[in-house]
Formats: sequence, C-alpha cells, structure tokens
Amino acid sequence: MMSIVAPSSRIHSKSGNFRRFLKQERAFSALFGESTGTKPKKNICRFLSTTYYDSQSGLHLPVYDETEIRLILDARNYESSQQQPFVPHTLSKDRVEAEELSEKLQELALRGIHGVVLPAIRFPRDVRNLHTFSVIAPPGFVILSESNDNDSSSSKPSNDNKSSNSKINNADDGLIKANELSSPDTIFSKVVRYSNETSLREALHRLTDRGLHTTVSLTPYAYNDDVEPIKLASNIAASIDDHGGCDYIWVARDHDKGSATTAANSSDTMVEVCEELAYLDVAGATIKSRLLVDAVNQDVLEDVMFLGVNKYIIEDENQIELVESVANDQGKSLLRRR
Repeated sequence: MMSIVAPSSRIHSKSGNFRRFLKQERAFSALFGESTGTKPKKNICRFLSTTYYDSQSGLHLPVYDETEIRLILDARNYESSQQQPFVPHTLSKDRVEAEELSEKLQELALRGIHGVVLPAIRFPRDVRNLHTFSVIAPPGFVILSESNDNDSSSSKPSNDNKSSNSKINNADDGLIKANELSSPDTIFSKVVRYSNETSLREALHRLTDRGLHTTVSLTPYAYNDDVEPIKLASNIAASIDDHGGCDYIWVARDHDKGSATTAANSSDTMVEVCEELAYLDVAGATIKSRLLVDAVNQDVLEDVMFLGVNKYIIEDENQIELVESVANDQGKSLLRRR
C-alpha cells in the first residue's frame, strides 16, 4: 500500500537537500560547540503513513508492508573484519569522524540497510558517541544496542551489585536520551536475551516502565530441545500481554561452527519458531511486523520471507545480493532510501 506524502514535502529536490544540509549543519554545530543562533527542530510531519486501528491496544498503527524488505547490519564484529569499530571511539569529539559516519549511514540506506546492531554500552564514551550517532542517523534508522553480560533476561539487577546496576542504568539513560535527540521515526532499541519466561517478564517490566523500546533476542539457547517452538511462542505472547514490550523479536542463528547437520537442524528450527510466532494474535503491532530474522541461508530466507517477514539481519554487506535475489523471486523488493 502506498504512503501518502504530506504537502509540505512536495518541494524541489534541491531545496529538500538544502534543508537536510542545514539541519545537519545545525546538529553538528550543537554537538561540537559551534553556535548558529538557531535551534534545529524535528520535522514531525515528514510523512503521513496510512494507519489502521488496533482494537486490542486502542492504537492507530502503520499498515505493515511485507513487500518492502529492509536490512539491518550486525556491526558488533565490524572491528575484527574492518580493523576499525563501526562507531569510532572518539565520534563525539571529532566532527570529521561524525561527518564520515553520517555519509556511511546514507550510503548504507541507499543499499537497503536501514539499521545496525551495536555492541553493548560499557563506557561513558559509548553513551556520548550514541548521542552523536542519534543526531546523524538517517530518518527511519534502527539502532539495536546489545545488552551487557549482566543485563539480560537471565539476570535481574540486584541491590548487592551497585556497580553493575549503575552501568545498566547509565546504558538505559543513554538510550532514552539518544531517542530524544533523534528524528521522530528513528528507533533505539535495547536487546534483551531470552533465557526463560520469568526472567524475560522481569526484564521487560523494568525496561517498559522506563519507556524503552525493547528487542527480545531468541538464540538457539532459547529454542533448544527442551523448549518446543509452540511453547516458546506462547511464552512470548504471555510476556507481551503482561507487560508489553517485545517491540522487536529477533530470531538469531546458531553462531557455533558445528557440523553441517547441526547447522541445518538449527535453520529448520528457526523457521519453525518464526511460523509459531507469526500465528500469535497480540495487542499492538502484528508479530510479523516485529520479527527480525538472521539471514542464515537461502532456504531460511525463502521460507521466512514467504511468511511475510520483511526485516533481516546480515553480518556483512556481501549478503545484500542474496536477500535481494530471494525478494525478487517472490515479487518483493529491497527498500532503498534516497
């Protein structure tokens, strides 16, 4: 279904580019201490998307378009493959680095990549860099922030570990502030690793109370032989009913370099998990619109994309061609922003 473009956006392309240039210049000036005398404002009415009313949540939600395929780059191991981190350590202090990263993000959007998975926030510099990232991120960009080892659904913050709790709160505060600084349709999401139903509910309760967007990560540990996909899906639905959250549900691959048989079994189970989740009827956005799936191989892509899932996580840009090929075979297309 086509989006309706607001009259205010029907401007000459050069004028639009100039406006974006001015907005970015003002943002950079604010970040690096150069006053322009004008406070940048968010263009809240950039696009008016067609919506529908969800009676369970009482919300008007955007119509989900499964034919527009979107990619998210997993940049957690970017440094090992590119000899430099995806987000430079001195991003918040170096305007040149900020401009270079801004250009890189625009190039990724042109190639169909509309988000990144970033390593966990561990140091104060990570928070500052995240705030800079929020200003230069393209509209509609998705940033998934990995949880710290002590901040997952398997570990509840305790009063006995004040240092750990302080780091968790600082990371959450950083995400909240980044969301405030960014454009309205940019998403900063906290990744919560699923271990069991009880700990997931505890984590979601804490995060949703703070207003954080949450992504539940389902690794093979979550869908092992002891937990049937239908039971796992039921647990996720119950958690959403109780506390909300689970804004995204990330079905992740098995990163263990095992045998070909093990990898094939893991891929089959991933598809089963996606199928069971897709059947759920919960308040708010449909489960299909929340699903993020690792682009493991062509078989998984074909099966999951046929279900109607439109967001996929890739480990490197070489996988773009594979995803686009599968999408084209099913009459769908990779969404590229210009």
